[in-house]
Amino acid sequence: MDTEEIKHEAGRTLRQAGSYVRENPVPTIIGAVALGFAIGLIVRSIESEKRSDQLRDTLEDAEDYLRSVLVPLVKKSKRTYAKSAEAVRDAVADAVDRARDIDVDDYTDPVANWWGRLWKKCH
Repeated sequence: MDTEEIKHEAGRTLRQAGSYVRENPVPTIIGAVALGFAIGLIVRSIESEKRSDQLRDTLEDAEDYLRSVLVPLVKKSKRTYAKSAEAVRDAVADAVDRARDIDVDDYTDPVANWWGRLWKKCH
């Protein structure tokens, strides 16, 4: 067989496979899932011990790194929170006082007048 015959035969085989897949989609999908599951089981059984040790080491390293980063942040946050709680309390009290000074009638009277005029036009 020369290369042209091999290419022709490969093309014919691909066309037949494509035709089979289009005519039988459900068995093809089920077969692909079963094949993937089998390959996954084989790979998992081969590398399960190596992977679990490697994963455990990686997780421990990540935990150590996160602790080294987060512990100082937590300590600093606690100190800052203690200092800022009073400032927040004062700011809220000031905001409440300012809100009490707002004259709501300045905002509601124009809307009420507009609504009254609109209501009179509708009747």
